[in-house]
This record gives sequence, C-alpha cells and structure tokens, in this order.
Amino acid sequence: RHWGVSALFSRIHAVDMLLILKTLIIERSVLIIGDSSHLVTSCTCALRELLTPYEWASTFMPLLPSHMLDFVNSPVPFIIGIAVENTKSCQAIENDERVLEAISTGLTCINLSTNSVKFTTETGVVDILKGCPTPKRTLVHAQHKLQKMHSSC
Repeated sequence: RHWGVSALFSRIHAVDMLLILKTLIIERSVLIIGDSSHLVTSCTCALRELLTPYEWASTFMPLLPSHMLDFVNSPVPFIIGIAVENTKSCQAIENDERVLEAISTGLTCINLSTNSVKFTTETGVVDILKGCPTPKRTLVHAQHKLQKMHSSC
C-alpha cells in the first residue's frame, strides 16, 4: 500500500496529485495507464487509499483489460487501471478518441510511463479545481521526501 503511494508521488507532481484527489472527491473518473501491471495496480489501489477518511463508493477496477477501453465512457464515476506492453501503447490509449471524449466529460487520465496527467476539460469542473487553494510549498517538500523513500526501496 505505501509503495503504491510512493510510486504515485515519484511520478506525478504533488500539486497534480492534489488536483486528482479533488476530482475524485467531486466524483469524477480517473484512468491510470502504465506499462507494468504491478505498478498500475499498486497506484490504482493507492489512489483509492489516499481518499481516506472518505471511501470510494463507485466503480473500482485496479486492472481492466485494454480491449475493454470503451468503459471510459461509462456514466458512473470510476477508478480504473490499464496495463499495456510499452510507453507507445500507453500514449495510444491516452490519445484514443474514446479517452479524449471522456476527458471532455469528466475523465482525468494518468500516464505512469510518461509521468503525465491529462485533466478533465469538463465545463464547471475546471473552475472548481482552479478555485481551490493549494499548499504548494508543503506539497513539494513532502513529494521530495516520498521520492527519496521510493528510490531506497
């Protein structure tokens, strides 16, 4: 469990992680893609754990087969992980028309192989996320500590 949190923070900037958690709190979907099933599963589970003391009450699938990508257009919020062979395949999923359409209606996509995040562009949600203050300095310091811990594992 802690390894997954450390792996997330070593790949995704702390401020972006906070925005990802905010999207989950307002019940928007997150897709995690990567080129290792172990990493994708660990990070997907860690993301759900980071919501504590809240509980994710919607769809949670730590590892969904890539041929079921149509699920990203589900009307219910979800946290889903998809593992593929390589970085190129991750980028193909990230740029798939179904994923891009879902991003416009609430999906945020985390690519663990490129350490990048594509946030939702849903009208209203962007304003909510921008309107929340972020303790940037504290988060960056905590992220550096987690990166050191992760690299020593």
